[in-house]
Amino acid sequence: MIKEHITKTDKHDNHINILCTDINIDASLIHQRQNERWIGVDRGAEVLLSYDITPTYMVGDFDSVDCGVKSELIEQGATILPEDKDLTDLDQALRWCDKNKFTSVNVYGATGGRLDHFMSAIELLKHPKRLEEKHSIRMIDDQNVLQMFDQGKHHIANHFDMKYVSFIQQSDICTIAIEGFKYNLEKTTLKQGESLTVSNEFLKETGVLHVYEGLVLVIQSKDK
Repeated sequence: MIKEHITKTDKHDNHINILCTDINIDASLIHQRQNERWIGVDRGAEVLLSYDITPTYMVGDFDSVDCGVKSELIEQGATILPEDKDLTDLDQALRWCDKNKFTSVNVYGATGGRLDHFMSAIELLKHPKRLEEKHSIRMIDDQNVLQMFDQGKHHIANHFDMKYVSFIQQSDICTIAIEGFKYNLEKTTLKQGESLTVSNEFLKETGVLHVYEGLVLVIQSKDK
């Protein structure tokens, strides 16, 4: 069983969870949030129903479920998207969150499987309006927790005892400082093509990230 760190924002009315698939998602991660609001994206909707969780919203082209399941999802009010479309199913789900004022979102199952889907999911974390409005969007699986940060001072909490934490440059110019970690860093402009800020470690339950310019993807991770 994986014990997840439940943050204060997770308990607010503006919090919701999204399940894309159960690949690399331990069942305990879902059970711990059984009574919270969920969105089922594509096969994630089928998985949630199998856990007796009725999603607040279901969306996707549902190309990864069989016809019988798809018919059942339609009967339960799922929004069916065409297979030929301009936006991914997860993008549609996050836009629904924006429209319905959910600013704290945990996304499960977006990091396993196809790399093109994974890279497009990372791009969704860079959405300018969500960053400007300080939305808290985390992508979570059994081994990783990902979150994007822009300019400001950010307290990074160790999420269910992940051993490692990395700070990955996501903009042409990225200037940061980090403190409270095994390897601290004074104000430094990161250079593309280098790995200076990979595989750091927490010393306490939280550390501090200062972003002076640019975007930083914080990845907490552990070995299997």
